[in-house]
Amino acid sequence: MFGKGNLSEPEVINKTKLSMENALGTSSCIAIQIEIELDTYEDKKVVLTLGEEESESEIFSALEKFDNIEKIERSLKDTKEYWNGILRKVQVKTNEPKIDFMLNRMGYVSDNSM
Repeated sequence: MFGKGNLSEPEVINKTKLSMENALGTSSCIAIQIEIELDTYEDKKVVLTLGEEESESEIFSALEKFDNIEKIERSLKDTKEYWNGILRKVQVKTNEPKIDFMLNRMGYVSDNSM
């Protein structure tokens, strides 16, 4: 996103005019454009790392945590395990498996019971 710009003036801001029509916050902005070429039967892993930090040093610190695919996959696995541990504390059993899935795996019981 920075392109030839920097943290205070990313290049993408100068390339397009934003209408702010769909902005969720007062200063919301994100733009991602990537081009990927694949040969026949080729596959690639593409990771987009999004985040927000208060300072440039915090940005670089966060980037170091996720600077290779192994770290990213491990963090995703850890995050899923963390949330599964929380969401599995309360389990609902009904006569409808789809309802059980929605309540137990999507966190509706846990979210509403706190």
